[in-house]
Amino acid sequence: MNILDRIIARLRSSGTAPAGDELARLQQSLAEALKRGERIEAIALCDRILARAPDDRSVLLAAAINRLKTGEPQRAAEHFARIDELESNGENSARLLTESYIDPDRAGRGEPYVAALDDVLIDTDFWSVIEGERIYSRETQARTMSNSPRVRGRVTPDASQCVMTLPRKVESIDAPSIFLASDANYAHWLLRNLPKLCLLENAGLPPDLPYLVGDNLRGWHRAYLELLGIAQERLLKVPVERVFRCRRLYVPTQLRNHPRMAEGIAWLQAKVARLRAAPAEAAALLYASRREQPNRRLLNEAEVEDMLAKRGFRIIVPGQMSVPEQIAAFSAARVVVGPHGAALANMIFAPRGATMVEIVSAAALHMDELRHLAAAAGQRARTVLCEDMGDATRGAAPARHHGDYRVDLGELRAALDEVLGA
Repeated sequence: MNILDRIIARLRSSGTAPAGDELARLQQSLAEALKRGERIEAIALCDRILARAPDDRSVLLAAAINRLKTGEPQRAAEHFARIDELESNGENSARLLTESYIDPDRAGRGEPYVAALDDVLIDTDFWSVIEGERIYSRETQARTMSNSPRVRGRVTPDASQCVMTLPRKVESIDAPSIFLASDANYAHWLLRNLPKLCLLENAGLPPDLPYLVGDNLRGWHRAYLELLGIAQERLLKVPVERVFRCRRLYVPTQLRNHPRMAEGIAWLQAKVARLRAAPAEAAALLYASRREQPNRRLLNEAEVEDMLAKRGFRIIVPGQMSVPEQIAAFSAARVVVGPHGAALANMIFAPRGATMVEIVSAAALHMDELRHLAAAAGQRARTVLCEDMGDATRGAAPARHHGDYRVDLGELRAALDEVLGA
C-alpha cells in the first residue's frame, strides 16, 4: 500500500467517526478527490478541513504532497514542518531548501574550487551542506537528495528544491575544518571524496587544518588516507546521521563527472605511484567479480568466468582484496571485464588506453559514473547490456536497478572479440 492509499484509508476511517457531520463529509470528499487524482480539488478540501482540525496529520500530509506537486513548495513545506513538529514533540521541523552551487559563477565556468563557508549546517548522513535556504549537494557528494532519510522523497517535480527535516537544536563544530566527508560506498569514496583533495594543494589554506569525516570509517577508508599522507590525528570524526553547525568550513568541490575530473585522477595516481605497475607493462586481462555482494549479482557468473578463464583472464574479487592489492591489479590491466559495481571504480588506477567492459542490466544503465571515469582517464569503455533480469526480479520493485540479472554469453563473447582484436 503506497502513501496515497494509506492517506485515503485513514480519511475514510475518520469520515465514519462521530466527529461532526460536516467534517466527516469533507473527509470522505477528500478521500474521493485523492482517489481520482484531482489535486486542486483535494487542496481546497484540505484547507477547509484544516480550518476545523489544524493538526490532522493525514490531511496535512495530503495537502503537503499535493502542494509540492502543483507548484506551491513553500506552502507544502509549512505543512511538512507541522507534521515533523507533531511527530517529534517539537524537536524537529522542516525547511524548504533550494539546490544551489556554492559559487555559481565559478561553477558555470567549469572551474573546480575550494569554498570558505561560515556558519553552515552539515547533514552527516548524505553529507550535504546547508547555508540559509540553499543546499549544496551537487558539489559535495552528488547524491540524489530525494533518497535522503531527512527528505524522504519530498522534492519538487524538477528536483530543484527539497523539504528537509532538521532538528531545532544542533551541536556546533567550532574548529575550522576541511570538508572531506565519508561514504560507505567504495566507488563513491574513490570517485567523489578523494580526487577533490587535489584542489587543496594550491588553495592557500592554514596548515594542519583537520579533515571533517564520519566516525564510521572502515579499513579501506583508513588505508587510502594513509596512502595520501593524512594522519589519523588530523581527522575530526563526527557521528553520522546527525546535523552539525560548522563555524568555518572549507569545501573542495567534488570532481565526479566534472570536466576537470582528469586532474583529480592524475593527482590520485601520483599519490599511489609506488603501488602501480609501469604503464608500459600493463598487459593483464582481469575479470572483477562482485560475488561477495548481496545485490546486482550476475546469475550466470560461473559460465562467464569459465569462458573468460579460457581466454586468459585472471578472476579476482576486489571486495576481498586489500587496497594495495586492488591498486596493483588494476594498474597492470590492459582489459578489465566486470559487472557494474564499486569494484570497477578501481579503473581510476588503470593506465591510459586500458579498456573496461562493463556488464550492466538495463535497469541500472542510467548509472553512468564508471563510463565518465573511463572517459576522464583516457580509457575505452564497452557496455554489454543485459535485458534478462531473472525471475526473482521481475515486476516493478522500487529498487529494481539493484536486481540480479543474466548476461547473454554470445553478446559478451562478441564484445570480447572486438576488444581483444583491437
